[in-house]
Amino acid sequence: MNPEYEFLVDPGALHSSLTPYAIHFFIAVFQFLVALYGFQASKRYLFKSRSRKMPSQLTDENPFMKYAQPLGLTFLILAFFVITPTLLGWHFVFSAIGMLGLFILWFVIKTPSRKRTILGRIGIPLLIILCMSFMIWEGQDPAQLSTRICFKAWDWRTYERVWQDIHDKRAPKMGEMAPDFELVSTDKQDTLRLSELRNKKPVALIFGSQTCPPHSDGTVRIYDLYKTYKGQVEFVPVYLQEAHPIDKWWLGESKTQQAVFRSSGTLALMQRDEPLTMEEREKVASSYAKDLFKNEIPVYVDAMDNHVGELYAAKPTRIYLLDEEGKVVYNPGFGPVSFNADRLAEQIEALLSK
Repeated sequence: MNPEYEFLVDPGALHSSLTPYAIHFFIAVFQFLVALYGFQASKRYLFKSRSRKMPSQLTDENPFMKYAQPLGLTFLILAFFVITPTLLGWHFVFSAIGMLGLFILWFVIKTPSRKRTILGRIGIPLLIILCMSFMIWEGQDPAQLSTRICFKAWDWRTYERVWQDIHDKRAPKMGEMAPDFELVSTDKQDTLRLSELRNKKPVALIFGSQTCPPHSDGTVRIYDLYKTYKGQVEFVPVYLQEAHPIDKWWLGESKTQQAVFRSSGTLALMQRDEPLTMEEREKVASSYAKDLFKNEIPVYVDAMDNHVGELYAAKPTRIYLLDEEGKVVYNPGFGPVSFNADRLAEQIEALLSK
C-alpha cells in the first residue's frame, strides 16, 4: 500500500456493518465459555473423586460425588455437544441439547459458595440463556454462524485487498493526469467524457455502490458538499459493480445483521444480487441516484467489464479530486477506509483558495 494513502474511515459509517460482527463474536465466545465450564466440571468429577485422594470434606459437601464417574462422562458429552456444530458441522440441535443439559446440571449439582458474587453465581446460567436465546432468534448455532460469517468476511476482505493492490499499480497518483473515460448516465440522457471537463472547473470523482455501507452512509455528506460547491466543483458519481452482493459477501446473512441494518438507518442495501446485464446495473444505479442524490446529480454507470472501476482501483469505493487541468490533487487511497467526505471538503477548500 502506498505510504501516502490515508486511513480516514468514519467509525459512524461502519457501525451498521461492524456492530453485528461484534455481537456474533461475543456470543461465540460465550458459547465456548459454556463448553469450557462443561469440560472443567467433567475433569473435576472424573479425576478428583475420593478414589483419587480427594479431600473428604469436599465429597461431604457434595453428595453427588458418589456418582463422580457417570457425572463426569455426562458433563464431557454435554460440553462436546455444545461445540460439535462449530467443529464438525453437526445440526445446532446438538448444541441446544448440550447447553440445556449443562443448565439443568448446574442448578441440580451446583452449590455456590457464599463468598461468590451474584454474577459469579449466575454467570454460567446467564451465558447459557444468552446463547440459547440467540440460537432461537437465529435458528442456527451461534458459534457456527459467527465463525462462518467472520471467516467469510476475512476471505472476502483478503481478496479485496489483493485486487486493490494489483489494480492500484496503474491507478492515477497525485500529480498525474486522470485517465480519460466515457460513461452514460442512469437515465441515458447524458454521456460524460472526463477529458471534456478539463479547463473548466475541478472534478470530484465518487466511486461506489449501494451495497457498501461506508460509501452509502458517507455519500449523505457528499450530497451536502455538492449543494455547497456545485457551482465551483463538478461532482461525478460513478456506480460500480456491487461491493457486497448476496452471492459473495452478504451483509444480511444473519437476522442480527439485518436487525442492526434496519435500526441503524443506513442507506446501504443488503439483499441485492450482482447485476448480470447492463440494464440491471443501470436499474440499481437509478435507485442509488434517487436514494442518495435525490436525482439532482447525474450518476454514471460503469460498463459490465468494470473498466473504469479497475482503471481507478475504485472497488469497493474511492474518492479522487482533480484540478481544472485534470490532474489528481487528492487521492486518499483504498476504500472503504479512505472514504471520508469531511476530508474531501478540506481538500476542495484548499484547492479553491489557490
